[in-house]
Amino acid sequence: MTRHLVIIALTALLASYASSTNGGSGNYIYKITKGDKFVLKQDLAIAARKAHVILQNGKVMNFANIDKYAPFCRFEVNTKGEQTIKPATFTVTKVAQHEPEVLPRVYNYAVEFRLTANNNPNIRSLACGSWGSNTETYLTFPQMQQALGDYFETPEPK
Repeated sequence: MTRHLVIIALTALLASYASSTNGGSGNYIYKITKGDKFVLKQDLAIAARKAHVILQNGKVMNFANIDKYAPFCRFEVNTKGEQTIKPATFTVTKVAQHEPEVLPRVYNYAVEFRLTANNNPNIRSLACGSWGSNTETYLTFPQMQQALGDYFETPEPK
């Protein structure tokens, strides 16, 4: 009987530790919903022949150079070509979770936010995630903010 109580206590302790280390059980970015807002706070330059920008640790990166197992975000527009996206507020119109297998037993845990902006019909989406095994999970708000850095203000956790 005492052994069972010790096992139960250790299980509860480990579960609470896991929640505290990943930002809390209710702190995942898939909780962002339709109508929530992302605010771009500074210019975001998109290179020629591209229709997206990758952000990791608050810096614009080339996909080939990012740590795919660390949080990163992809901001996407509808048309390719060199352009600068000016600071604006984007409204979430749809949220989708994706877990494609990118390598054997490696998945890209991403949440895609379809966006719209009143002053720019060229805006498409913001997707944030990281690669991991089948035991990994989606990003938390602090992880998403780490990837976006000072470029974006994110919706508040619910």
